[in-house]
Amino acid sequence: MSPAFDTNGVWIVTGCSAGLRQSIARHVYATGHNIVATARNVDSLDYLPDGPKVLKLSLDVTSQESITAAVNSTVKRFGLNAPGQGGTIVQVSSIGGYLAFQGNAFYHASKFALEGLTKSVNRELNPKWNIKLMILSPGGVKTKFASNMRFLPRHPAYNNDEAPLTGLSKYIKIPSSADTWADADKCAAVLFDVVLGQKDKPLPTRLNLGADALPLMRHEVGEYLKEMEDWEEETLKVMPSTTEGSVLLVDQLIKGF
Repeated sequence: MSPAFDTNGVWIVTGCSAGLRQSIARHVYATGHNIVATARNVDSLDYLPDGPKVLKLSLDVTSQESITAAVNSTVKRFGLNAPGQGGTIVQVSSIGGYLAFQGNAFYHASKFALEGLTKSVNRELNPKWNIKLMILSPGGVKTKFASNMRFLPRHPAYNNDEAPLTGLSKYIKIPSSADTWADADKCAAVLFDVVLGQKDKPLPTRLNLGADALPLMRHEVGEYLKEMEDWEEETLKVMPSTTEGSVLLVDQLIKGF
């Protein structure tokens, strides 16, 4: 989105034909901000009325030609930011970008990649450009995500009650499991407020959403810290952390070169 924190701001939301991104697009429109809503099929964006603050575009994020056309249409309608005015980029990930569950290897691989990309790019940007990046990390959200999941035939070695995936699969297939998941519209509202409130409270690297997100993330971080402590002796055998050079390098990596 553009850096304006009033209704002159422009929000570009990709893939908002359904789910959390549709909730975000709806909320942005309802608050009177400019919204560029995109989807592969532009007809799926009919939930947004036409108007001067709404631009609905067909966008295939795997096509450079489609991306360029969408950017050009957006600039033509709403213009460009002034140099140094910056903007905010929100990468929609999930807690699955930090921790992993059985049976979702390809999903987690894509989310881990997205988060690594985001963190690296965030450190590469010149601070004078005033471009902020944030990872959106919800837990379970009440969308059609679970119901749209396809379960492929399992290898016999994994298709039994003792297999780790069995319990998780049963949980996902029970409709009542979603009762404790976060409301998509509330997630959109919180995200909106966090982005607009960044002048008073700087954006976090990742914004966790949902009551399930915190305990799961805390457990993962705790296990990781414990493992590092348990194996600290082996870790430092190759290069003791007390050497002056290693201390200087770590300090530079933390603060940035």
